[in-house]
Amino acid sequence: MYENYVNKQGKSKLSDKCMASLMYAIVMCKAKLTGTHGIGIYEYDKKQNSRHFYDFIISIDKNMIEKFEEMTGIKLKDPISIILN
Repeated sequence: MYENYVNKQGKSKLSDKCMASLMYAIVMCKAKLTGTHGIGIYEYDKKQNSRHFYDFIISIDKNMIEKFEEMTGIKLKDPISIILN
């Protein structure tokens, strides 16, 4: 079932509208939210954060990426890869 799944990274606003769109796309595309990170967002409340952005990583079927991007307006990219020699 998960052999076509890949990890992708995106960036979204913390507004109610953007968060609802992202959650809807995650459910409809059978994706899995695997991590989030925001810089400077944790000391603010929900209203204050509505203009800020955060990064997220999802696990998603390769065939659903285009649908996810259309539903959210978020362009997904490969996560940063760190290679140590």
